[in-house]
Amino acid sequence: VGNWFITLRNPLEILRDEPTFLGCELVFYAMALLCLVHALREKGRFRWLWVTTVTHGLMTECVSYWYPEIDNFWHGQSMVMVWGWREPLHIIMLYPGFMYAANVAVARMNVSENCMPFCSALLDCLIDVPFDIIGIKFLWWSWHDTDSNIYERTYWVPWCSYIFHMTFATAFTFLLTRSRRYFTGLSGTFSEDQIEAMPFTRKKLASNWRGELKALVLTSLCSFPLGCVLFGIFYHLPHDVFHVSSEACTWFYAGLCLVVCVYGLLHRAPHNMREHGEREIQRGYQRRGRGYWRPDEVWIAVVIHFVFYMLVVLFADPAAVRATGVHQEVAHDGHPKFSCLEVSALEYPYSLIPGAPTRQLAGFYNQSDYLQRKTPFKSRIQPNGDLLVWKSPYLCLESDDPDLLYDEAYLDFECLSPEEKPEPGSWWYVQCGNSYETHSSHAEYVLVVVGVCVLGCAVWTSFLCHPRTLIQVLCSGELPRIYKHKAQQGELSAILDRRVSPSSGVEQYLVVRETGSEPEWVDKEQLVTDGAGPVYAERGGLYGEHSAAGSTRERLRLWRAGQDVQRRQMLWEGRQRELAAEAAGPEATDQLRPDGEPRPQASRSYNLRARSKRL
Repeated sequence: VGNWFITLRNPLEILRDEPTFLGCELVFYAMALLCLVHALREKGRFRWLWVTTVTHGLMTECVSYWYPEIDNFWHGQSMVMVWGWREPLHIIMLYPGFMYAANVAVARMNVSENCMPFCSALLDCLIDVPFDIIGIKFLWWSWHDTDSNIYERTYWVPWCSYIFHMTFATAFTFLLTRSRRYFTGLSGTFSEDQIEAMPFTRKKLASNWRGELKALVLTSLCSFPLGCVLFGIFYHLPHDVFHVSSEACTWFYAGLCLVVCVYGLLHRAPHNMREHGEREIQRGYQRRGRGYWRPDEVWIAVVIHFVFYMLVVLFADPAAVRATGVHQEVAHDGHPKFSCLEVSALEYPYSLIPGAPTRQLAGFYNQSDYLQRKTPFKSRIQPNGDLLVWKSPYLCLESDDPDLLYDEAYLDFECLSPEEKPEPGSWWYVQCGNSYETHSSHAEYVLVVVGVCVLGCAVWTSFLCHPRTLIQVLCSGELPRIYKHKAQQGELSAILDRRVSPSSGVEQYLVVRETGSEPEWVDKEQLVTDGAGPVYAERGGLYGEHSAAGSTRERLRLWRAGQDVQRRQMLWEGRQRELAAEAAGPEATDQLRPDGEPRPQASRSYNLRARSKRL
């Protein structure tokens, strides 16, 4: 039910025909929600990072459907579909689930700014591999049958899909880090605790919400074009001009990312989250006040993702899948309108390759018996020397020429009766899944998917839980945890009074914050939040514009010292008045109160009446 913009589907129907697809949707929602919880708890720049990944995903998915040369896949129908039954909502949640987690992991490893994009690209690709392999096998989506860009595949996954994820993750992280440095003056992803421990000037840079908003807009709008540029350089240029296979292009870029990532890891000291929390506890809250341990939501999201695909490949049957939804339009040979011989021209990226390389490329494709035999890939040299490439827009189901028939072994139509099979021009129909044996074997799929998932868990755990490994985490039997401080709610503008709490017996201060709130009594340990130095106020702390050191601990000490000075001054002045009165005689002494203050003088009329009465 719904309209063109949004459509809802009964989850019980999905559970009956595509149970693994429903599981994938729920896992993506859970990953995005866990990452959102992590961002809201960490606060600071993590909240901006989560929102930026969502906007980047919206931009990428929209352009993928608007541009015909990129529109070469069709998703299954999930519980929530948008944009004319083409975009599942959980695919948009993929971006915060994958890219947010990758950027958090890279931030914890503390690699340099130049190495961060390549490290996040590797992690993004690693978490995507089981999703791509299982997704196409269980018909969570289907690929275009005759698109030359996705012709070279492994386990029916195009090699260019992996390099797509790596190049776009590189572009996203690169633009985010650089735009933050340009608009705010400070790069990096910092939590509220880290910002609180910064010196005053760095804190103001890290808390610049206007600069963060500009970085969000720039990254969301420009990460897709920059990703296309990287994709063209590392895939289309070697593949289309120099005839390098898609597999070689993918491994080359993955190797490049790996070299840069290893270099970054060897030249930086990663953050030890567990040691940091234990050190805070051992110091008895002397620096940051009382805190608490909480589970690492990002690690939990990643593990849920990998465990789900291991369960799917072990126990689910792809032959039982019945995928109903939008697919590639169907054609029959000889049909007057939807014919298997019909082709459509491709402009990107071939129109960008003019001159002599174009003729060489056209000659390569025309003379290649392998390509001509396996796919209706066609090319022609234009009079101006440019290359014109085209592909068939339809999925050919019936033809006397076997070379025109569809070549997608992960699907067929054997589960349908003759009346249920799609007619020419149909774009909404049912596809039937195939068993593992139609391509390789179940054992091979188990070996590949489980192996990649175990490797992914190990690598992601090493990044998120350094220096612990996956084996150490499993043997400990405890979830990885993060120590979180109870941060203050704004800088202090004034300290008014001090007391001992009548209920808890804790030393408290009456303070006013710069947020304009009413004065409140706050425990001392919640105010003393000095930051990163071995001695309080040596480096970090709630640096501000107050006093030399600027930390809250130092401000409280100076306030107490000032109060003591005022009390000593009052006592000294009272004692001086007592001494002056004693020197003046007994009558002057009687005019002083016990605390040394002079007694109030009566009026002149009262004194005259009292004197006359005595006489």
